[in-house]
Parts: sequence; C-alpha cells; structure tokens
Amino acid sequence: MYYIEDKEKKCPTCKVIFKTRDVRVKYCSSICFKKGTALKIEKRRAKYERNNILKFGTMDSNVKTVMTFKCKNCGQKFSRYRSQVQKRGAGYCSVECRAEGKTNQKPTDKQMLELWSKVIKLYDDGKCAYCGETTYLNSHHIFSRSNYSTRYTIGNGITLCAGCHVLSSSFSAHKTPVEFVEWIREKRGESWYAKLREYARQSKKYSKDDLLEIKGNFKDIILHHSDSGFTDSID
Repeated sequence: MYYIEDKEKKCPTCKVIFKTRDVRVKYCSSICFKKGTALKIEKRRAKYERNNILKFGTMDSNVKTVMTFKCKNCGQKFSRYRSQVQKRGAGYCSVECRAEGKTNQKPTDKQMLELWSKVIKLYDDGKCAYCGETTYLNSHHIFSRSNYSTRYTIGNGITLCAGCHVLSSSFSAHKTPVEFVEWIREKRGESWYAKLREYARQSKKYSKDDLLEIKGNFKDIILHHSDSGFTDSID
C-alpha cells in the first residue's frame, strides 16, 4: 500500500525525519532496520527472561542458535540448541530433574479422579454394591463431586454397575436418587450419612501438597489393597 503523496516519518532507530510513500516502511535505511530489529530482539529476550520462559538465540546464521530455559524442577538456567528442543524438550535440565519434576508435579483433576475410581472399586471387591454385578462398573460419588471437600474422599464413593448407576428406571443413583439415598443410609447407617453430609457441606481448597499426599495414599492403596471390604471412614 502507498500514500498518494510523500509522507514524513520518524525513524525509530536514528530519530531522523524522512519521507516515503510506502505505508510499510518504518526505517530510513537498511542499516537502521537491522539495528532496530536487533534492539527488538534484545527487548523480547529481556522480557521472556523475566518471565522465566526462553531467550531468543543469536541472529548469526553461521552460529547454531542457542536457547536458554529455566528448569521447572531445580530452577537453574540451562542452554540447549534449537535443534535439540524438539527432541529433548525445554522443561527440565536433566533426566534426573525430569523424573523428580514429574513426581512432584501437581496432579490434574482427571488423574485424581481416575485413581479415586480405582480405589473405590478395590474397596468394593470389584462388584456392584447393590446387585453384585462385576461388569461395566462405575465409581459413583454419593455426594456430588462438585462438593470439593468430598471430591476425593474414599468414603464418598461406591461402586455401581451401569444399570444401578444411570440406566435402570427401577433403581439407579441418578434416575431414582430418593431410593438410592434411602438404600445407602440403611446400608451404612444414619450416623455415617449425617457425618458425610456435614463434611460435604464444608468449603475445601486443595493445595499442591494436599493433592500429592492424597495421590500417594491412593497409589499405596492400589498397590497394597486389602480384601476387607469398604471402610466406614469418610477420610
């Protein structure tokens, strides 16, 4: 695109006023253009370094581009060729830090619920707690998982087959919730149900350490589960 007449512009590098008809031109010469581009890269380099992301490599085509990152685990800065980033990644400085970082990484909600589901099925001996079915099993939250205080609580779960969970119109946790609540209260006791309901109404926010501890407990249970059936504890 071009202007109809010459328009005055100020070069951002040398601050000289020059005239041009080209809308895209910002610099008065190619020398100023190269200096300005290098200055932009330096500013972006400083910005990304402050934010612990990455530094842009050198513009010299004869030298391999080296990029600097901050290790997610130990916090130390390390350099890696651009060609290595795609294969080795840029999150960790070493194999040891990667292994430790993955172990100490905050578990996702999906990971926590998957582990919780496995634990619930183990505690119920791999069968539906209502009809005894052993196929198409689901782990059901007695109080909705929207209650974060009991979202990962073992006592708030029960194993149900697909029919007893959602499909059956005669008895299922979702289609006939009144009958389900009456059954679970009779099965586990009124005092247990009242205690769980009170616990579910509490406000709860899980920290990274809390989630890691719960995740570790789940893995221990899965690894060393007993055949003693479901526990009456809500913890």
